[in-house]
Formats: sequence, structure tokens, C-alpha cells
Amino acid sequence: MEFCFYRTHKISEIAKFLGISDSTYFRKNVIGNLERQNYLIGSKLGRAKYFRTNPEMVALE
Repeated sequence: MEFCFYRTHKISEIAKFLGISDSTYFRKNVIGNLERQNYLIGSKLGRAKYFRTNPEMVALE
């Protein structure tokens, strides 16, 4: 969550940061679940979707 707190990132950038593949499972089940629960805020720019941590749901310590 900290990776996306200050800046938006594409799913591929998040997966690379975590050291995992940018799979359909990761997009739909992991990122999609975090977005549905309002931990991540998604926005589209062209065809790409970017995500940022929702500061109302997550606090950095």
C-alpha cells in the first residue's frame, strides 16, 4: 500500500515492485479486491488504469 501512497502506478509497475507477474488473477482478484474495498483508488488515463492508495483507509506509520 505504501508503494502507491504518494504516487499513482499502473498494475504492471505494482506487480514488478512486488516481484510477481502481471497476471489476470493478480489484476482481477488482488488489485480488484483492494479497489472494491476502497483501499485503492483507480483512475483511467487512455487505456491504462492507474491506482493510488486511499489515504482515508490507510495510514502510514
